[in-house]
Amino acid sequence: MHNSFPKKEDIEALYPNLNDEDVIEEFAKISSDNGEKQVEIIDTLYKNKADILKLSSEIEKVTASYKKINTMFDFIVGDFFEIINYRNNVIKNDTKVRDNSLNRFLVHLLSSGKLFTDFLENHFKDKYGKKSDEFNDFKAILSKAYDENFVYRFFYSLRNFTQHVGFPITSISSGLVSNQEKESEEIEIFAFLEIDYLLTSNYDWKKIIKEDLLNLKKENNNLEMFDLSAEYYKVMSLVMFKTKELFLELNHLKMQSLIEQSDSLGLDKYPYALSKITKYNLIHNPTNFTLSPIFSKYDLIQVYLDLSKIGLVKITKPKNNHL
Repeated sequence: MHNSFPKKEDIEALYPNLNDEDVIEEFAKISSDNGEKQVEIIDTLYKNKADILKLSSEIEKVTASYKKINTMFDFIVGDFFEIINYRNNVIKNDTKVRDNSLNRFLVHLLSSGKLFTDFLENHFKDKYGKKSDEFNDFKAILSKAYDENFVYRFFYSLRNFTQHVGFPITSISSGLVSNQEKESEEIEIFAFLEIDYLLTSNYDWKKIIKEDLLNLKKENNNLEMFDLSAEYYKVMSLVMFKTKELFLELNHLKMQSLIEQSDSLGLDKYPYALSKITKYNLIHNPTNFTLSPIFSKYDLIQVYLDLSKIGLVKITKPKNNHL
């Protein structure tokens, strides 16, 4: 809903030299009143149009980088919980497990993990340069995950295995498992990747992964898919955390500067937009306007709020600081 509309005579007095088809631009503050969208024109902002648009562009660059991290990780979250929900539904409804479904879910998880790391690697490389410290810092996050976690390096190669050899799950079983907390037995399902099958295929495993598999085979010839997927999700969550930590390190001072600029231009904690409407519509159909988002302090606060959810920043209400 737009704030109160001026009368025709007031519009003619304000814009005597404009024709009906000419477009009137104003900055608007967006808020909500009992769930209803409110659009309030702020007359005092338009004099700073050039500075506000320049600031908006700078803020958009920062927030877009952050959104890419979340967007890519959301694919991993979705694919992992698709696996978990499938297992839970099978157990709840006592339905038959389909190996094609599990293989498909696993391939999706492998692909989204690779997409996450590849996309962000290209993002850091394009933004900072292949030889930059920033790019090397991100690569170090991935290298640490690879060196310290079997499931990370195994899934990294398993994706290629599925492309060149076939589906990795070789058997599925179910059975009763004791639940000590409930003092009862519950049905559980298991999906296995047979190590012998992986090793005797024509796939050329990297030396370190082949050694991993041979060592694991000493204990059990099978790897359990649900356990592997849960462990992989934990590792990728840590990679995401470390990537956001790096983002904060690289952008915190710039974000604080942008917040100060936003304050100096009169943009408070609300979202803003550039409102456009023809003179004719302002007189005869004042709700027929368009809004183009303006990035401001509000958008930077949303980044900090998201970072606070994983403990990277602490949101307080200090007297003289922004956070």
